[in-house]
Amino acid sequence: MGPSSWLRAADRAARSRQARVAAHAVERIGCGQVVRAFGRERAERRVLARRGRRLADAIVRRTRAVGTVRAVAEATAIAVAGIAPPPPATSPGWPQYRSA
Repeated sequence: MGPSSWLRAADRAARSRQARVAAHAVERIGCGQVVRAFGRERAERRVLARRGRRLADAIVRRTRAVGTVRAVAEATAIAVAGIAPPPPATSPGWPQYRSA
């Protein structure tokens, strides 16, 4: 499974989770009196909280996938161009600028 298919799968899962949370909220808001009448408020809050956590996890996975794909693209561009990243400022030979 390559980075792009990983990204597609993560994006699809995040969008699916988002749709489930939205559909559940809209469906339950419309029948709030019924939910209250049957004493389902606490259960509905738990369901919504659980789906919200799963949505957050899916969004984090999607964000990681995007970061990975971008890092691979940048590393590939650097490798193809044959340029090395600049040395860290603390390495020997790197000019040290000090304020006077």
